[in-house]
Amino acid sequence: MEASVQAVEVVREGSRWRHGPPSPEDLGNWFREQRLHDGMIHDRYVGGLVLIPAKDKVTRTYARQNGSRYVADGEEVIYTPYVKVDTRIAYFRDYVAMHEDWVGKIRPVPARLIDDVESPYFNGHIADRGFAIHPIRVGDQTTYYLACTMEVAIYERESYLQRLKGAHVEPIMQAVGTKQVAMTRSYGANSRSAFPDDNCLMKGETGGVGRALGFLGMLVIGTGVATAEDIQEAFGEQSAPAPAPGGDLPPVVNREGQPLEAAQAPAQAAQAAVSPELTMEQRDEVLRARALELQGQMEGEFPQAWSDFMGWWRARDFGALTTLTGPALRGAVQKLERDLDSARNRPLSDSEPTLTETKLP
Repeated sequence: MEASVQAVEVVREGSRWRHGPPSPEDLGNWFREQRLHDGMIHDRYVGGLVLIPAKDKVTRTYARQNGSRYVADGEEVIYTPYVKVDTRIAYFRDYVAMHEDWVGKIRPVPARLIDDVESPYFNGHIADRGFAIHPIRVGDQTTYYLACTMEVAIYERESYLQRLKGAHVEPIMQAVGTKQVAMTRSYGANSRSAFPDDNCLMKGETGGVGRALGFLGMLVIGTGVATAEDIQEAFGEQSAPAPAPGGDLPPVVNREGQPLEAAQAPAQAAQAAVSPELTMEQRDEVLRARALELQGQMEGEFPQAWSDFMGWWRARDFGALTTLTGPALRGAVQKLERDLDSARNRPLSDSEPTLTETKLP
């Protein structure tokens, strides 16, 4: 007779849940326990909660039938609530709007300008937006990161008007946050397959804003000032074994082997895929570029959905994206679109928070 298997009870530990995600009601109740600034209403922001799942390495002591004990290592899944950056921005603006004599600003901190186009640190076109190039060398390998620094500040309205006239004015509150993102990614364990991350600018900017808002105390709950990436990277380092590289689709190239930029992916990819004005190869190139665009959006906003999609992809032994053509490629893009829409629009009642489970690389 086979032994019965019972589900492990979901347990709350402070600001996280072990063994499984909380119910929408439990998550909403937890959020309403969190302290907000005076006058701010919880229900206005509960829909901005997402859950970050990660594997936590644990060591537990077990008892044998004869009474002896032994220690064993294992992994357990934990879920940590995270407040999306757009929700923190809305909270910040609402908080400032409560005070008629306040002015709130979110802006980049200009980086040191390196305008030599031959320099690996060149940022002449993005320095004023807060971006700098940050290389880290390990052995004979150098990884380049794009770092974005953002500032969040609150001024008294009258003093801010003086600031606009050139006066030196200190804000009432101010915080600065920096996020760095690798400028390249790789497919599989072979580092020679590295290719540019077309979304590193957006990831860096969003992370910088989120950190600055966190340091200013805007909805610092669940993960605190850490980004979703920080949390999962931290738990990923503790997990055994660490996941191998390869969560990305292969580089998107055309039939001649030339890379396609994400900007080349038109919003009308579905229509273009059946357009009689395009050849079959051109339609496939449009769809591949669209796949790259969707990948960036899903990977950045809903990492768990991206992880699930990659599981679906590998289960079918699709291999490189360039090997798919025609209906198979169109079906993959349509699934990406459906999964992304599903993650963004998960239906819930008015009293329930949005639960988008993410697993970030």
